[in-house]
Amino acid sequence: MSQKKTTLPTRQFDDWPEDLRTHWHRRVGAMGWTRRYQLRVRRAIGLWLHWCDHAPTEAGLALFYSRLCQDLAPASAASYCQLVAYGAPLVWPHHEWSGLRTMIASLQPPRRPRAGTPRAPRTRKTMPLKDWPDTVKSAWTQARHPLLGSLADGPQELWSEAFWRRVERGLGRYLAWRGDAPFIVERGTVREYVEGLDAEGLSPQTIGMYIEELAVWMSVIWQPEADWQWLHKLARRYKLDRTSRRKNGRIVDSEELYGLGRRLMRRAERLPRTTAAAILFRDGLMIALLARRPIRLSNLASLRFDDSVVITDHGAMITLARTKTKGYTAPLAPELVKALRRYRADYQPVLAGDGGHADVWIGRDGRTMTPRGISQRVRDVTQREIGRTLSPHLFRDCLATTAMMTSSEATKLAPQVLGHSDPRTTSTYYQHGVSAAAARTLGDILAPHRRAARPPGHGRGKGR
Repeated sequence: MSQKKTTLPTRQFDDWPEDLRTHWHRRVGAMGWTRRYQLRVRRAIGLWLHWCDHAPTEAGLALFYSRLCQDLAPASAASYCQLVAYGAPLVWPHHEWSGLRTMIASLQPPRRPRAGTPRAPRTRKTMPLKDWPDTVKSAWTQARHPLLGSLADGPQELWSEAFWRRVERGLGRYLAWRGDAPFIVERGTVREYVEGLDAEGLSPQTIGMYIEELAVWMSVIWQPEADWQWLHKLARRYKLDRTSRRKNGRIVDSEELYGLGRRLMRRAERLPRTTAAAILFRDGLMIALLARRPIRLSNLASLRFDDSVVITDHGAMITLARTKTKGYTAPLAPELVKALRRYRADYQPVLAGDGGHADVWIGRDGRTMTPRGISQRVRDVTQREIGRTLSPHLFRDCLATTAMMTSSEATKLAPQVLGHSDPRTTSTYYQHGVSAAAARTLGDILAPHRRAARPPGHGRGKGR
């Protein structure tokens, strides 16, 4: 016998106080929510209004959660409270909501395992450091902490933390592939390893990165006296493979992306200064900055005012101490400087709360956005606004391709903007623009010949 579905009493939207309905209509459009999600939030607010007439507080929402748990599972009750917390700033815009979502996060119970047949265990693709063979782990520890071993100095002394994580990832991937077999790196084993990576559908560039990380470990840490040039050459061959997968149809002109960012900021300026408007302005600034200065995701997430982003009376400058192996300094255009000033003065405090925040990118909950959160936000906004899902890294491809299709002068400046010391690195991005530019040129050449080859009356409809 099926269990009867619980029906919770709710206050219909038409029965809400008029001021709350007005606030909802005025602000919900800027949130970018789907119609289905709007109805979910509205239903949750209706449940709250049926239970209590005033704006939710932390103590009140805790009691509300306890009341819902009498009829619902704890996870469902916590979901309703979370929706109330998301919708409250829209209908009660003049209240303080900084601590509400932090309290909501504590209500989420651990997920129960799904009933039925258990899932098959996932194949581990990267072996964590704690499971590495003892000899490899010992060499890693000595390399990371030279005072504990014999590696007093070497190239690894100049590696950034991000590069150490890359080497750890690449070595862990190879060790997971080897499994219980001894740690051996030979031409035959590497050939089989590469064939396995290719069978997984990885792009040549990704395969090249994995081989490069393994080659760095072998030549710098494990056996520096041996000749590993063959492994480095194999990595370069794959990294320079220009066959593009899934990118040609996603490249967007950088000027179009910059225009999108400016439109989002102008749209936010027409709204009351609420959390929704602050998020909209932040998203627009993020996209406009990526369109003009497409720095890597980890660097974008680490931007801080008065540190890596310095605003003066004469302009603004982005300064990154380390981007992989070098520093990066870039001035910003006057329009971006003006937008940064506006964001810092008017919109960032709305997200950060009274305590303020030096980090540039602040989320809805008042905390610093993570690289994964920034990446997902950029993907969601570009899909919603232009119908294409663009990752932050794809902005680099877009800028290089736009420069290549604009002029030779712009092409020469692209490596500086992207932070490439070697222009040949940037050339790997040009492949996305070559086919489009060649097709456009060929079309211009062939168009007059097609028109001349048409028979008289071709293409004219009847009766014209």
